[in-house]
Amino acid sequence: MHNPPPDPSQHGGTCSALGDRLQRGILETGKEEKAFGSYVVPVSLGTLLKSRFMCLLLRHVLVRFLESVSIWAKKTHPVHGPQNVEVVDIRSRQLTLQWEPFGYAVTRCHSYNLTVQYQYVFNQQKFEAEELIQTSSHYTLRGLRPFMTIRLRLALSNPEGKMESEELVVQTEEDVPGPVPLESIQGGPFEEKIYVQWKPPNETNGIITLYEITYKAVGSLDPSADLSSQRGKVFKLRNETHHLFVGLYPGTTYSFTIKASTVKGFGPPITTRIATKISGQIFKGATIQCLFMWITNAVVEFT
Repeated sequence: MHNPPPDPSQHGGTCSALGDRLQRGILETGKEEKAFGSYVVPVSLGTLLKSRFMCLLLRHVLVRFLESVSIWAKKTHPVHGPQNVEVVDIRSRQLTLQWEPFGYAVTRCHSYNLTVQYQYVFNQQKFEAEELIQTSSHYTLRGLRPFMTIRLRLALSNPEGKMESEELVVQTEEDVPGPVPLESIQGGPFEEKIYVQWKPPNETNGIITLYEITYKAVGSLDPSADLSSQRGKVFKLRNETHHLFVGLYPGTTYSFTIKASTVKGFGPPITTRIATKISGQIFKGATIQCLFMWITNAVVEFT
């Protein structure tokens, strides 16, 4: 009874060495007989070639597997943050960013996020926000405020960490202003003049350049008064938020429409009515009905 043949690896029988020895035997006999101790193992030519091929194939697969494991084990945070980030378009309420595209060599992971982080100060309050970017090399940030200084940066992150771009500081363009606050308009009526003052819009959306005030008479206590000439328009500079209107008729109600302007144009108008005072002489000649109507209008306009 024979013992089983020993393991070739115990006799220096690696795949390469074993194949070389077997190949030398083939050239001599056409069939290899490899001795292991006192035993002889016949190996046909086809079996030999198949065994050598499988040995090389397994070694190749093993090398590739170890390389894959090595790459997986080396996953770290991104190599660097987004580069060459620049603003390519700026408007009053949006801006467009552009950056250099990147691939796996930078992200170091197939699963990653790209976000834009920005902040600004409005009415002495600090606002911060973050948006997820799903485009490859450009992004439009919308819903911004006009004439606002914005600090922003891009952040590239994967499960292992995060890398940021350099910070950019940009300013959105101006826009037309909001309306002049109605509650800020105050009138000081006299018999033949009215002093009007107001405050700038709550949302200037830029630098106020002008105020436009139009006025016209809309009714008088004196039915015979010709009101067609009682109208006009004045312009005031950004730091002039008041005006004295003269040459008016006593006992007359006037409408005043005010709107502010920036370099982008005029904002929405706001209108109020103010009545001049009535003199004693006109008071004596007025009918009770007209006087009542005038007083009613005056009260309504000031409440």
